[in-house]
Amino acid sequence: MAKIVVVGDANVDYVLDLDYYPELGEDSIVNSFRKQLGGSAAITATYLSQLGSKDYDVYLVSCIGYDEDSELVLEELRKHGVRLDYIHRLNIPTGKVFVVQAEDERTMFSYRGANKYLILDEDEAERIVEESIHVYVSGYALLEDPQKKSVLKILDKAWSHEISISLDPGPLIVRENPDIIKGIYGLLKVLLMNLDEARLLADRHDFLEYFQNLSMDYNMTVVIKMGKEGAVGFHKGFSYWCTTVRIDQPVNIVGAGDAFNAGFILAYLKGYSINEALMIGCRVAKERIKGRPLSELSWDKIARSL
Repeated sequence: MAKIVVVGDANVDYVLDLDYYPELGEDSIVNSFRKQLGGSAAITATYLSQLGSKDYDVYLVSCIGYDEDSELVLEELRKHGVRLDYIHRLNIPTGKVFVVQAEDERTMFSYRGANKYLILDEDEAERIVEESIHVYVSGYALLEDPQKKSVLKILDKAWSHEISISLDPGPLIVRENPDIIKGIYGLLKVLLMNLDEARLLADRHDFLEYFQNLSMDYNMTVVIKMGKEGAVGFHKGFSYWCTTVRIDQPVNIVGAGDAFNAGFILAYLKGYSINEALMIGCRVAKERIKGRPLSELSWDKIARSL
């Protein structure tokens, strides 16, 4: 089967559900608490593998520890068929994200742990991209060395082998080092981000026009996820819009953007139109937000919804 490589963080999310956010220094009752697989790359990899299981082998490139949380990560990845050949392990705690969900929004506190200590030499970077048809990168992996240097090696190898690359930069890298994202525009076939990230990365009032022009200048597809408003895509200067249906009682908004990315990328690789890929991405994200177990999803069910 065709090989897809996903590069980035693997965490455990500690999710707290509240009715409202307290003021600074005050408190609020936690209605429920759970642990789940986290990390943008890890979540995307599970959705790619589950939905693309008939056509693709999905490999995750990440670094975790030897602690209890690492076992949860490995169990979830195995459950959905993600290949673990390029998972590194160190005696450093597995990454953790503490998530507070309230009022249809979420606030995240990240401990990157083992993630940032991923170290790849040139030979392993070459093996990772060997025979791949696509490389997806979560921008968190570009925050710090040595992980950043390792990821740049993978991107260089993928580019030299003419393998398509997609990237979701994430909020931290867009705020702290947008130039590194702009510096790799020329490597990308697909750039995915949310509305806030798009505004920050463009750094101008007419940010939609900026990305529309960018899609022409670099011959890439740009996707902006707009939450309850759906998503917009730009390709070769043309714009495409997809609306979505509001979910009155969201169950799991954490990772909805990652689920969207997986749906869009699979549709992109399968040759669907930009409009269809946007609709599929929105449908997969909606299933995540509704709390539907990933094991109940299949590509056939999602594609039939078009």
